[in-house]
Amino acid sequence: MVFVVKASALAWAVRDGVLLERSRSRSRSRSRSRSRSRSRSRSRSAAGDAVAPAQGEADADADDLPPDDPLVRAWAVHPMPSLLETLGYLFFFGTFVAGPAFSFNEYRAFVAQTGPFAAVPDPLWPALRRLGLGIACLLAFAALEPISYARAATPAFLEWPLVARLGYLQIAGLAARLKFYGVWKLAEAACVACGLGYTGPDQAAPGGHRWDRLANVNILGIESAQNLKAVLDNWNIHTARWLRHSVFVRLHPSPGNILVPSLVTFLVSAAWHGWYPGYYLTFVTGGLFSYAARIARRKLRPYALASARTKAAYDVATWATTIFATNYLVAPFLVLSATDGLRIWSATYFVGHVGLLAILLVVPLLPSAAHAAQEARSAGSTLSGKATAAGRPAGAVVIEDDSADRNAPPSDPAARKRD
Repeated sequence: MVFVVKASALAWAVRDGVLLERSRSRSRSRSRSRSRSRSRSRSRSAAGDAVAPAQGEADADADDLPPDDPLVRAWAVHPMPSLLETLGYLFFFGTFVAGPAFSFNEYRAFVAQTGPFAAVPDPLWPALRRLGLGIACLLAFAALEPISYARAATPAFLEWPLVARLGYLQIAGLAARLKFYGVWKLAEAACVACGLGYTGPDQAAPGGHRWDRLANVNILGIESAQNLKAVLDNWNIHTARWLRHSVFVRLHPSPGNILVPSLVTFLVSAAWHGWYPGYYLTFVTGGLFSYAARIARRKLRPYALASARTKAAYDVATWATTIFATNYLVAPFLVLSATDGLRIWSATYFVGHVGLLAILLVVPLLPSAAHAAQEARSAGSTLSGKATAAGRPAGAVVIEDDSADRNAPPSDPAARKRD
């Protein structure tokens, strides 16, 4: 699986590097041509003849450029790697089994000891901290292993009270995550120990240095997430970056075309994991959940900004909903079978899907918070006859535009801190 991520990302990166370098060469050639033309003649007609063809060539080159995305440009590879470099990157021992994957440019800089790798400090204690955290997560997983989704797929589980069934799934979800936390932290410790995990100096970090270049999971970010996007941004981080780089941006998402690229990206992620039907139930439903979560956030969050109390209540509610939705979604993924996954969902009366339909059908009909606030101000002004000059009562909260979230893809690491 890690090999597929590296090989496909390298293929796209080499293509992007070739296209970008070709575009730069053509741009330099056109610049020299325009300079020579201007030196030969200063007349307007001569200048027009020189510029117009170059502009036409620039327009023609636009279709040959890779997507205008920071990650695409950062990963673009030039010059072409040698066979030895390629094999060294693909079979790098520290991440070959459990990952995480990383870009070829990072590997090239690490081998050449350039950039942040020019002076890597002693990695002993940062590596030991991650090793200890990984072992602690695996020990906690071993203690909770009997609480699993496999038991929730048995007929006896249906005899439990509904509240007990829902609570059991929350513990089973935590136990399943602990296994992944442990493995990824052990892999991160190996990368830190060899120096590849070094990010650079940072006075705010312990010891004055950051070692999170190859961190594949942010445990606190997941367990405190207030929306599914935050979960995806902090879970399997480098696979999410690969999906964005090699799948999502290649589908040219736009404000009016976000659902289809998102669903295709989730399907590719499912195929990358394997062909078990449970994977596809989880990822297709997860794509719909992520889409619905963005709708709910845009509509409901502005209402919560009316006061500190409502904002706190909103934060708690969205955190609880996110954890519940995550534990609900992953059931088919972990039991692999579509039949067992549907059996677990049916044991909860498909409560997650009911909520999904409610968001998709009802929430879009709600008035926007700004519109509702305007109506309230208008009604208050009519009754009191004391409208303020600004058109809203003193102390009213200005609702911020949340449109920045609308186009963020499901596996975008740049939006990780958004609540």
